[in-house]
Amino acid sequence: MTITNKHGLPASFVEAVRRDPYQGGGDISATALIDSPQRRALLYQHGSKIDTDVSSMVWALLGSAVHHILERSEVDGVVVEERLYADVGGWEVSGQFDRYNPDTKALQDYKVTTVYKLGGDKKDWTRQLNVLRWLCYQNDIEVDSLQICTILRDWSHSRSLRDGSYPATNVVMVDIEMWPIEETQRYIEERVALHRAARKGDPQPCTDEERWYSGDKWAVKKPTSKRALRVFDNRQDAEDYKTDSTIVEHRPGEYRRCLNFCEAAPFCGQWNNGQVTER
Repeated sequence: MTITNKHGLPASFVEAVRRDPYQGGGDISATALIDSPQRRALLYQHGSKIDTDVSSMVWALLGSAVHHILERSEVDGVVVEERLYADVGGWEVSGQFDRYNPDTKALQDYKVTTVYKLGGDKKDWTRQLNVLRWLCYQNDIEVDSLQICTILRDWSHSRSLRDGSYPATNVVMVDIEMWPIEETQRYIEERVALHRAARKGDPQPCTDEERWYSGDKWAVKKPTSKRALRVFDNRQDAEDYKTDSTIVEHRPGEYRRCLNFCEAAPFCGQWNNGQVTER
């Protein structure tokens, strides 16, 4: 992967990204395991041809900095930043947890994220933490609870004072559902099988969830306005809400990850309707 600097960020940002010490380890990491097998296989195959701009990695840098600061401040006895390994059908799966307290048997992960994410879908967090818990189990580490410590990068103090549904502070603990260990075992075995097939050239197409499909929307708005009064997930609800002075505008869904956030998109036959762009 080639790091670019199209927006002229300070050289220190570029060097920080280039010197990032993170290494997944094993045949596949927990983060990669829960990701799209097709996307990961394309990144593996075309990694030397992919450009990533440093501007898209600033928040990841911030997350690394937060991890480093919190790691230095931990009390004795708490285990931090430990990478674990386990074999699944001949593939070595690895994962690194952020914090484990042997007294409470609580496994925690730090996330620098947004208020929107905090109130939205957390399936990826649940999957990642349960894979890490399974790795602990395979390495004789007992875990009784899973938590995400979220640091909200866009939190607003003023809004927290006037909106009772808004987070009261910029650090929020989130309890994560813990799956039965047998269910996690099956999930990991299925994911490893999908990733192995993709790596061998037989990937399953990315799902709508993996492509961050927004879904079709219907906006109720005034004819001369761009801003919607309300947006609905189906046409009938929009039509019921519409008045004589408003109209219903259909807004087609978008594959947001493919459009803006997937480095493998130029090489993806699914995204390019079978036409792969070579660089």
